[in-house]
Amino acid sequence: MRDWRSVVVPLDGSLVAEAALPIAAELALRSGAILHLLQLPTPSPLLPIWGTAERAQLESAHAYVGGLVAGLGQGGPHCLTAVAPAGNPVEGLVAYARASAADYVVLATHGHGAFGRAWIGSFAQELLPSLPIPLLVVRPEAQAPGGRAGLRNMAILLDGSERAEAVLDPATRLGDLFQARYALIRVVAGDARAAADAHDYLDEVAQVLRGRGLDAATLVLRGTNVAATAAGFAWSAGADLIALATRGEPAAPGRGSIAQELLRLGGAALLSLRASE
Repeated sequence: MRDWRSVVVPLDGSLVAEAALPIAAELALRSGAILHLLQLPTPSPLLPIWGTAERAQLESAHAYVGGLVAGLGQGGPHCLTAVAPAGNPVEGLVAYARASAADYVVLATHGHGAFGRAWIGSFAQELLPSLPIPLLVVRPEAQAPGGRAGLRNMAILLDGSERAEAVLDPATRLGDLFQARYALIRVVAGDARAAADAHDYLDEVAQVLRGRGLDAATLVLRGTNVAATAAGFAWSAGADLIALATRGEPAAPGRGSIAQELLRLGGAALLSLRASE
């Protein structure tokens, strides 16, 4: 696999967003990537900026991200800091991630959009179908003691398509840093024949991973709601992360995509990749 280049953490001045720093720093240290801290514009800045002058706001934002770098300590990864220009924060992040050749964007959120808790919660929902780079969404409440989150047990959600298999590369690149174990899962609502076909398919994919020396198991889950079934498995099995490719399309009328539903359901971290057909 190719070498890592950079890991980008978008920030909005909240403690929730800052909770992405421990795992992002761990990824950068283990992989040798550069850690980029990007301060985003917010509808009503959570960062304590006094005054209305644009220059003063910019200086305060730079001081904020600079302080976070100092907080990582001398043993931390090599860091770069930046402040996104005013405007659409999703577009700003996508442009910055592309320009910095980002391998992953790491974002922390509770999964909701309640502004009083963290504006970046709703930002994550908007970002999932928009970012063409692997997005790792972690939850502050799931961080391990001492702030270091492990990714030892990964569930990879597949549906039998090559599009869904696009997440295998970013998931295993991430898992290689932690000697992770993988559970390849597929949710089916059909009869026994459909379940048997799903088992055969997962076994073929698992054999490829095992040929690379990876620890891969398979499991077919019965259910009609893919996101709820996958989230239930992750909770019961103690998975640290669910990985999937997404087209950003609603899972059903009136609902978000499967990735957006998984984000709302909570529990494990989420690795999402926007994949085309």
